[in-house]
Amino acid sequence: MACRCRPCWTLLILGVLAGSPAGPWLSAQESGKAAQTDVLLGSGQTDALLKDLKAENVDVRRAAANRVLLADRATQEKALPLLIEILEGDKDGQVRLAVLDSLASLGPAAEPAIPALVKTLKTDFGGRGSEATHQDYRSALALSAIGEPAVEGLRGLLGEKKESVRAEVIMSLGRIGPPAKAAVPDLIPLLTDQSERIRREASVALAGIGEAAIGPLVEAAEGADAIARRMALEGLGRCGPPFWDVPRIRNRTSGRRRFGRWRHWTFPRTSSRLCPSRA
Repeated sequence: MACRCRPCWTLLILGVLAGSPAGPWLSAQESGKAAQTDVLLGSGQTDALLKDLKAENVDVRRAAANRVLLADRATQEKALPLLIEILEGDKDGQVRLAVLDSLASLGPAAEPAIPALVKTLKTDFGGRGSEATHQDYRSALALSAIGEPAVEGLRGLLGEKKESVRAEVIMSLGRIGPPAKAAVPDLIPLLTDQSERIRREASVALAGIGEAAIGPLVEAAEGADAIARRMALEGLGRCGPPFWDVPRIRNRTSGRRRFGRWRHWTFPRTSSRLCPSRA
């Protein structure tokens, strides 16, 4: 008698989806093959791909945007001016998300896209429902992948009214790491923001920036504001052992007794992802 148990049917369905070229889960090997297919395309076929990005049919544009995402770096760089143009004018959320992922994969080479990415964060242009939120997140990821050239643009967004945008911007600065040290004076005051999410993101971001944030974090940990002290101590804890030997920290945490405002000193779980300067 055939097995009717749910796990077996689940495995069968997942197996069919995974084995289908259109399935939502592609193995690394399959993704590599897809990318390799585009690498082998001639210049004429690449030009046709770029032409499809401007097609009136939205399904054609979506397919082309996804192919650019899987394409080799040379094709993505050739498509960069058009990707920026799409980001500034195309209202389809799926097209925009694929374009944002392509810009993130380009990293520093996508520097010309900074104004368009900043604009995407400042506005709700294009996309419906959760697509707009995903666009904010992926725009922030793309800016963090660009690195230091994006810092000034991100700093200019820290005053946005939309909390989710501010949170993504702060996250992006933390991912950039030490090159985002110019943003430290902007992030320190956010340790006392009314939003707990903003306070937490600021603490993590300052830890990600690392050495340049140590002095201001110590100052905040010694200040009068209880919330700022707690968030600053958490940020210092996330920075990890390389920075715990700073004299002003060592003098307050050594010995059997921790005294004064440092008695609640904690060492959260850390990783090089939270504090890139440790890597």
